[in-house]
Amino acid sequence: RHKKRKSVTMVGTSNVASDAARATLTVSTTILEKDQLLREVIAAASPLQLTVIEKSPPKKKGGAGGEELKLVLVGSEVNLSSIPPPVELTQRNAILRSLCGPALHYALDHGPNYFLGGHALSLSGGTGGGLEDNMAVPSSASSALALAGISSWMSVASSIREDATGESVKDLLPKLDAYLATRSFLVPNSPKATLADYDLIYAIAEKAAGAENILDGLVNVNRWMSSSPSASVVASIAPVFF
Repeated sequence: RHKKRKSVTMVGTSNVASDAARATLTVSTTILEKDQLLREVIAAASPLQLTVIEKSPPKKKGGAGGEELKLVLVGSEVNLSSIPPPVELTQRNAILRSLCGPALHYALDHGPNYFLGGHALSLSGGTGGGLEDNMAVPSSASSALALAGISSWMSVASSIREDATGESVKDLLPKLDAYLATRSFLVPNSPKATLADYDLIYAIAEKAAGAENILDGLVNVNRWMSSSPSASVVASIAPVFF
C-alpha cells in the first residue's frame, strides 16, 4: 500500500466526475480560513481533479509565519515519453480563474456553477453539455470581453481589500449602484454570478462589517449582493447587510 499523503480535499455537492486534467493546490491554513471564495471553488471541484494540501505556515523568528499559495497544473498525458513540465501559478486571482477554466478542463464553467459565466467554455471551442438547451452560446468576441471584465472586477476587489482606509469602497459603491441599475450581474451575458460577483461581494462585505450604514440606500447593490451568490454564500454574509 502507498503511504497516504497528508492532504485536505474539500468536496461539494456539485462535483464533476472527470479526471481529464489534474491540479494540486498547496495553501496555508491562514489563507484558506480567510478566503471564502477560494473555499467555494475548492468545494465545487472534483477530488479526482483537484488535490488540496493544507499547510500550517512556518513560524519565523521575530514575526508571523509566511503564507503559501501555489497551484501546480498537470495536463492529461497520453504519451508518457512526452509529458510537458507542470505549470505553476502563485497569484491568487490567476489561480481562481485557472481552476474555473482551463486547469480542470472548464469543469467549473459548466452548469450549475458557471464561475466564468460559460465564457471560458465558449472560447475553448466546445460546450461539453455545460450550457442549458435554452441558452445561446456566446460569441468569441463577447466571451473574450466578458473574461477580461471578470479579471478587471477581481482586481477591483483586490484593491478594496488592500485599502486599509476603506475609502475605495465608499467611492465605489454609488458608482456600482448605478452600474447595477440595468444589470443582474457584473459581467454581461452571464447566466449566473461569476467569480467577479463573488469576489467583489466578499470584498465589500469585509469592509461593510467594520463600517456603519455604508450600504444604506443602495437598492441595486443590496439586491445584487443578496441574489448573486449560492445559498451557502448568502448564509455566510447575510448578517452583514440585514
